[in-house]
Amino acid sequence: MGKRLMIMMVIALMATLLLTGSLAGADSHIPDPQIPESAALTLTPEYEENVVGEVHTVVATYTIQGVPQVGKAILFEIISGPNADGVLHTVLTDEMGQAVFSYVGDGGPCIDTIRAGTAECLKAYAQKKWVEVIAPPPPPPPPVVPGVTTWGLLGAAIMLGLLIPFAIRRGMLASASR
Repeated sequence: MGKRLMIMMVIALMATLLLTGSLAGADSHIPDPQIPESAALTLTPEYEENVVGEVHTVVATYTIQGVPQVGKAILFEIISGPNADGVLHTVLTDEMGQAVFSYVGDGGPCIDTIRAGTAECLKAYAQKKWVEVIAPPPPPPPPVVPGVTTWGLLGAAIMLGLLIPFAIRRGMLASASR
């Protein structure tokens, strides 16, 4: 009875691990016997920083024993961050074994995690940091320079200040000489 109980406990533990995703799940890798160990999937750039609203592009490269895999489906998904949309984007590899995925980072500032995967359970990850552009402060206003009107008023005041005493003296002299 002890042996049966132990086996049942192991089976229950395995089932729990499978159901909770701890043993197999979205991010685990159970080797596929059809895929050689030398299969590789890379995603570049692994990390980049851009301004919110710009376009970000990642390139997945799929090779087996160093040979580019042509016409293979690469599934791209933004799995977390401000631009995560839950949508799988499928792109086929070209003659270089590369698949290109681009998107606009309009979800706001934060970090996106992008996953690229193959049908054979190969996965690669990249991160994209989105930052806000902080506008520089406006330039200070230009210094106030007296305009034509100000200079004209100033000149007129100076002229009147100089001419009035002469006019008064001249008028006084004219009335005194009579």
